[in-house]
Amino acid sequence: MASREAQGWQISVIIFAILTVILAVTTYIYYRQSETYFRDMETARKGKADTDKLNRELEYKLRAHQYVLGLADRDAFTAAQTAAGAEDPAVKDLITKFDADMAMFPSAQGNLNYRNLPEQLLIAVRDRNTQVVDAQARERNLERDKTTITTTAQQTVAAAKTGQDTATADLEAERSKFNDGRTQYEKQAATIAGQLAVKDKTFKEEISKVTKDKEQLQAVNTTLVQSVEALKVQARARSRQWRQLRKSRWSRAVGQPAATSRLD
Repeated sequence: MASREAQGWQISVIIFAILTVILAVTTYIYYRQSETYFRDMETARKGKADTDKLNRELEYKLRAHQYVLGLADRDAFTAAQTAAGAEDPAVKDLITKFDADMAMFPSAQGNLNYRNLPEQLLIAVRDRNTQVVDAQARERNLERDKTTITTTAQQTVAAAKTGQDTATADLEAERSKFNDGRTQYEKQAATIAGQLAVKDKTFKEEISKVTKDKEQLQAVNTTLVQSVEALKVQARARSRQWRQLRKSRWSRAVGQPAATSRLD
């Protein structure tokens, strides 16, 4: 009987040792995995920071093109430039050329931009047409007084008409050019906005996944620790029971009453 009890005790100790080894190995594996997840999460955060910086730079360039097209005011462009942090040479060159082009129309009313510039050119053409009409009126008045001036006046009108036709043709060409540029800028802005939305969604999903995996690992680790503590408590209780039982049997064997054992 004593041999069987000792054998049972040995089995319990072996099982406890095996469980301890399993717990240690499992804890180590989950610890290594958690380190990997933390590195991935840090990489994702860094990637998001880089994407945010790129977003600010693209927003700065977009606002610059919108400003020259009259789709955004100067304050929005300045705010985007401040958020970007550094001034882009291409954007600086664009704004410099834009300011130089707009300075060519000092008498224009309202905020000038490449989109409403054709309207200003049309106003200039209408003014020129008015001048031509006035010249023709003066020509008719002078014709009644001096017939010798008729030939010179007709040549002047013809030259003015030629200038008008040339200006009209140039205006149509510039208008087509500006419309093509505006369409291209709008398509580029829409493409960039779509790409930014997809990247932002992807980074958010990755961060959410890493966070959930971390919480699951912590829950599993807590469960394993509680299981080990429970096994330790059971092992100590069984050890006290075995010591009390052996002491009781030994007392009966020598003819002495068994003493009550104090639990540790």
